[in-house]
Amino acid sequence: MEYGNATCRRSTARLTCGSRGRTRGAVCLSTCLVALVGMWWWGLVTPALQADDAYYRTLLPEIPPPTPSPTGQPGLCDTLFNRGRVGRPRMIVLADKPRHAAMAALEDPCLGVTFAGNALSAGVEAEQADVATCVDLYFECVTFSWHYLTSRGASARPEYETAWQLYHNGLARLMNAGQRFGRLDPSRGLQVNTAVGSLIIPAIHRGFAWKPADFTRVAVIDHTAPRKLQRHYSRPGLGVPLVVIRDAQHPDRFLHDVTPFGATVILRPSLAVLAGTAPPIGANSSHGPLEFYNPLRTTCVTVGQQQIALATDTSAALEYMLETIPSGSWEVLMQAGSEAAGQEKLYMLEPRQPGKYPLVFVHGFLSSPAIWADIANEIWARPNLRNCFQLMPYQYPTGRPFVESAAILRRELQAFAKYYDPQQQDPSMYNMAAIGHSMGGLVTKLTVTHSDDRLWYAIANKPLSDINASQESRDRLKEMFYFEPVPYMRRVVFLGAPHNGAMMASRAVGRFSSCCVPRSTAERIEHNLLIKQNPDVFSPEFKDRIPTSIDMMERCSGLLQAIQELCPGGHVQLHNIIGTRCLSPLEGCGDGVVSVNSAQHPFVSTERRIHTSHRGLHQSDEAIEEILCILRRHILEANDEPCADEHGTETEIPECSEFEFVDPCPPETVPDACVELLDTTDPCPDTCVELLDTTDLCPDADHMLLKLEGPEL
Repeated sequence: MEYGNATCRRSTARLTCGSRGRTRGAVCLSTCLVALVGMWWWGLVTPALQADDAYYRTLLPEIPPPTPSPTGQPGLCDTLFNRGRVGRPRMIVLADKPRHAAMAALEDPCLGVTFAGNALSAGVEAEQADVATCVDLYFECVTFSWHYLTSRGASARPEYETAWQLYHNGLARLMNAGQRFGRLDPSRGLQVNTAVGSLIIPAIHRGFAWKPADFTRVAVIDHTAPRKLQRHYSRPGLGVPLVVIRDAQHPDRFLHDVTPFGATVILRPSLAVLAGTAPPIGANSSHGPLEFYNPLRTTCVTVGQQQIALATDTSAALEYMLETIPSGSWEVLMQAGSEAAGQEKLYMLEPRQPGKYPLVFVHGFLSSPAIWADIANEIWARPNLRNCFQLMPYQYPTGRPFVESAAILRRELQAFAKYYDPQQQDPSMYNMAAIGHSMGGLVTKLTVTHSDDRLWYAIANKPLSDINASQESRDRLKEMFYFEPVPYMRRVVFLGAPHNGAMMASRAVGRFSSCCVPRSTAERIEHNLLIKQNPDVFSPEFKDRIPTSIDMMERCSGLLQAIQELCPGGHVQLHNIIGTRCLSPLEGCGDGVVSVNSAQHPFVSTERRIHTSHRGLHQSDEAIEEILCILRRHILEANDEPCADEHGTETEIPECSEFEFVDPCPPETVPDACVELLDTTDPCPDTCVELLDTTDLCPDADHMLLKLEGPEL
C-alpha cells in the first residue's frame, strides 16, 4: 500500500510538473509571438513613417518639441502631446483635446506653431496607415498655423517662417487627403470632423470662366517631378497651386471632355470655430470658405488690410496635359483611316471669353497638339497676351489628305463663330489668328486663300458639275476643292511650312509612310466607283489611289503646285518663320526637312530665319520671341476695342485688386525685328535671346511673404 501510495504521489507530482511546464511553455510562446509581431511592426511601419516624400521633406522644417511649463510642472503642451516613435511630436488623439488646444492657442498664439506641427506629424502617420482621420488632423494644422500667421506681431517672431510652411504643407496635404477619402468636392466644399461636430466648408470659385460644376477633381502639383516644358512659370505667395481636372458629364462642343486648368486654393479657418466659441458656418461666422482663385486673372489677395501676393503656377496645367496627350508618333499616322475619320476637332483650353481673339494652333505631320505647349506656356506667362487670346488647338489625323483636314477646319471655324457669336456682336471673333507648323501651315493656308477652280483642275479635266457621282460625293469634293477665305481669320504664322514640298516626302521613308496609311473599305469603294464612272477624267495622282498627305507634299504633286499659286484674301496678314540649321548638297540651307526655298512664300509681310531644326522650330527661343511679337502686333492692328473682361468692363482696375484682369493689353510699341520686311540676313545666326520681361505687379511680394499679420479673420 505504501508503495502504491508512493507511486501515486510520484505520478501526481509528475502530472503537476507537466502542467506547470506546459503553462510556462505557453507563456514563452506567447511572449515570442508578441516579440515577433512587435519586431515586424517596428521593422515595417517605422521605416514607412520615416520615409516621407521629397515634397514633405522640402516644405516641412524641423518641428520644435512641445514647450515645457516655466514652473517645471507638466504644462498644457506636455499634457496634450508626447514624442512619437520616429522622433517627431505626436498628438494623443482624444475627443476634446483639440478643442482644449484651440482655447489655449486663442490665449497664446505662439502655442499654435507647436500644435500645428504635432497635428501635421500625426496626420502624416494617419494617412500612411490609411485612416481618414488624417483629413481632420491636416485641417487642425492649417487652422493653428493660420491663427498664428494672422496674429499681431507674428512676423517678428522666429517661428513665423515655420508657421508659413506648416500652413501650406498642411493645406496641400488636406487637399490630397480630402479627395482620397471622399471628403473633398471641389465644386461644393470640404467636410471635416472637429471636437465640436462635423463642419462643411463651402467652396467659392473666384475669377474663373469655368463653371463650379467643372471642378471635378484636383491634383496637387508635385514640384519634384521631371518637367516637360522648357520653362516653368510659378511664383511663391499665399495659397497652394493646384491642377483642377474637368471631367465633363455633359460634353461641350468646343471643349475636351477631360480638361485640366490651374487654380490656387486658400483656406482661412477660424480657431474660434475649432474651440467652439463661434458659429461654424453662417453670416456671423469668422470661418472662411475654401477659396479657389484663377492664377491667370488674380495676382493678389486681401488679408486684413494688406495685399498679399497669390501663389501662382501658370505652367502646371500644361505639364498635366503633356502627361495625358500623346506626342507625335507612328500611331498618329496609322489612325488616319476609318478609325480617325470624324475625330477632327477644334477645341479651347478655356471656356469662350468674349473679347479674346481666337488663336488657332495647327500641328504638322506625325505630330499632335502637344507641340504647342511651350508657346502656350509663354503666352499664359504674359498678362498682356493671355488676357487677349483664346488658345485653340486643332487636332486631326495627319495621314489623310490635308485638303480634307483643311475643309473640316474651315467648317469648324464657321461653327465656332456661329455657336458663340450668333448675332455677330463680338468684334474679336473677326480677328482670329493661326499658327501652323510644317504641314499644319499648308492646312492653315487653305483657310485664308481663294481656291477658284485651280485645285479642281489640278486633278480633273472636266467641271465638277459634269462628274458622274452621287450628290453626297459631289458635295464632299466641292467642300475640299472649292472654297473662299474664312472671313474670321486675319493673320497666319507659318513655321517651317513646305509650300513647295518636303524633302522627306519623295524619299524612301516618305513612300513607306504613305503606304502605311490605311483607308476604310467604304472610302476605297467610293473612290473606285468614282474613277470607274468617270474614265479618263482624273489625273494619275488621284486616279491610282486616294492620295495621302505625304503624296501631296511631293514636289511633283500637281495639287501642291496649284496650292502654291493660291492668293490669300486681302484682309489677311501672313508671316513666315524658317529654320536654317541644316545644309544639304541638293536642297541647300534648310531645317533638315523643309528647305529655305520650299518654305518661302511670296505673299508674306515678314520673314524670320532662325538657326534651328524642323522639330525644334516651335521650341526655339527666337521663334517664340517672334511669335509673341507678331501677337502683340495683332493686338495693335485689331479693329475693335482692346480686350475687355467677360462683363464687358473697360474701366481700368486698380493694381492688385482681388478680381484683377492684369494689364489688359496696354499700348506698346512693336519691336523693329517683328515688322521688318523679308529679313534675308545671315540665315544661320547664333544669338542669345533674352526672355521678355514678366513684370510682377506685386513688387514687394518677396518680403511680404514673411510679414503677414493683423487681426484674426
